[in-house]
Amino acid sequence: MNEENRHLVLEMIERWNAGERETVLELAQPDAVLSSTLTQRIYRGHDGVMEWISEIDSLFDRWQLRVDGLEELDDGRIVGGGHVLAQGKASGIALDQSLGWLFVFRDGKIAELSMFLDAADARRAAGLDP
Repeated sequence: MNEENRHLVLEMIERWNAGERETVLELAQPDAVLSSTLTQRIYRGHDGVMEWISEIDSLFDRWQLRVDGLEELDDGRIVGGGHVLAQGKASGIALDQSLGWLFVFRDGKIAELSMFLDAADARRAAGLDP
């Protein structure tokens, strides 16, 4: 198991939760691809990731991630699940939404991050479950 990939994911989430949005780019490849279920869009490169961050921050006053579990696959990808705890900027409505992730790495950085509505969807995308 490559503990470095797991550590990288946990560091990204910790920094995100601390409000260090832009520092997440240090952990991602310059040509990283982010696929978001929330916006139903794919973002490419650091500029794309910053666009996604800007969209999230414009919609929510609070956007915290909680990890319930991470599993490293034989090929080094990490699949996991957790929750996003958010509060709508305009509505003030609190949100506790399950979330799934599939991370792909290249040269010690995140190359792809796909987000799903739950861990089961992420596992299916990783080819683990039917």
